[in-house]
Amino acid sequence: MKFVVSVQNLFIRRRLIAAFSLLTVFVVGLGLLALFSTQRMRAQSLEVETNWLPSIRALGEIDTVTARISAVVLTHTRPPARS
Repeated sequence: MKFVVSVQNLFIRRRLIAAFSLLTVFVVGLGLLALFSTQRMRAQSLEVETNWLPSIRALGEIDTVTARISAVVLTHTRPPARS
Protein backbone atom coordinates (compact mmCIF):
# COMPACT_ATOMS: atom_id res chain seq x y z
CA MET A 1 0.00 0.00 0.00
CA LYS A 2 2.87 2.41 0.73
CA PHE A 3 4.21 1.82 -2.75
CA VAL A 4 0.92 3.04 -4.32
CA VAL A 5 0.89 6.17 -2.15
CA SER A 6 4.50 7.03 -3.06
CA VAL A 7 3.76 6.55 -6.78
CA GLN A 8 0.75 8.85 -6.49
CA ASN A 9 2.81 11.44 -4.63
CA LEU A 10 5.56 11.15 -7.20
CA PHE A 11 3.04 11.74 -9.98
CA ILE A 12 1.71 14.81 -8.22
CA ARG A 13 5.27 15.95 -7.55
CA ARG A 14 6.16 15.69 -11.25
CA ARG A 15 3.05 17.59 -12.23
CA LEU A 16 3.83 20.34 -9.72
CA ILE A 17 7.45 20.54 -10.88
CA ALA A 18 6.31 20.73 -14.50
CA ALA A 19 3.70 23.39 -13.70
CA PHE A 20 6.15 25.57 -11.74
CA SER A 21 8.83 25.12 -14.38
CA LEU A 22 6.40 26.22 -17.07
CA LEU A 23 5.35 29.17 -14.94
CA THR A 24 9.01 30.10 -14.41
CA VAL A 25 9.66 29.95 -18.17
CA PHE A 26 6.65 32.23 -18.78
CA VAL A 27 7.79 34.74 -16.16
CA VAL A 28 11.34 34.82 -17.56
CA GLY A 29 9.94 35.21 -21.08
CA LEU A 30 7.73 38.10 -20.03
CA GLY A 31 10.69 39.73 -18.27
CA LEU A 32 12.83 39.47 -21.40
CA LEU A 33 10.00 40.82 -23.55
CA ALA A 34 9.58 43.75 -21.17
CA LEU A 35 13.33 44.41 -21.22
CA PHE A 36 13.50 44.49 -25.03
CA SER A 37 10.38 46.63 -25.23
CA THR A 38 11.83 49.08 -22.73
CA GLN A 39 15.07 49.31 -24.71
CA ARG A 40 13.15 49.95 -27.93
CA MET A 41 11.03 52.60 -26.21
CA ARG A 42 14.20 54.27 -24.86
CA ALA A 43 15.67 54.39 -28.37
CA GLN A 44 12.51 56.00 -29.72
CA SER A 45 12.38 58.57 -26.92
CA LEU A 46 16.03 59.40 -27.50
CA GLU A 47 15.25 60.01 -31.19
CA VAL A 48 12.40 62.33 -30.23
CA GLU A 49 14.63 64.14 -27.75
CA THR A 50 17.53 64.65 -30.15
CA ASN A 51 15.77 65.15 -33.50
CA TRP A 52 12.21 66.35 -32.96
CA LEU A 53 12.39 68.62 -29.91
CA PRO A 54 14.92 71.09 -31.33
CA SER A 55 12.75 71.43 -34.44
CA ILE A 56 9.62 71.98 -32.37
CA ARG A 57 11.42 74.61 -30.27
CA ALA A 58 12.59 76.37 -33.44
CA LEU A 59 9.02 76.37 -34.76
CA GLY A 60 7.83 77.88 -31.48
CA GLU A 61 10.41 80.65 -31.75
CA ILE A 62 9.39 81.30 -35.37
CA ASP A 63 5.76 81.53 -34.27
CA THR A 64 6.65 84.00 -31.52
CA VAL A 65 8.71 86.19 -33.83
CA THR A 66 5.95 86.13 -36.47
CA ALA A 67 3.37 87.20 -33.90
CA ARG A 68 5.59 90.08 -32.76
CA ILE A 69 6.19 91.22 -36.33
CA SER A 70 2.45 91.08 -37.04
CA ALA A 71 1.78 93.22 -33.97
CA VAL A 72 4.36 95.80 -35.01
CA VAL A 73 3.00 95.93 -38.57
CA LEU A 74 -0.53 96.32 -37.23
CA THR A 75 0.42 99.24 -35.01
CA HIS A 76 2.22 101.00 -37.91
CA THR A 77 -0.58 100.48 -40.43
CA ARG A 78 -3.39 101.55 -38.13
CA PRO A 79 -4.53 105.12 -38.61
CA PRO A 80 -3.70 107.46 -35.72
CA ALA A 81 -6.34 107.76 -33.04
CA ARG A 82 -8.34 111.01 -32.97
CA SER A 83 -8.18 112.97 -29.78
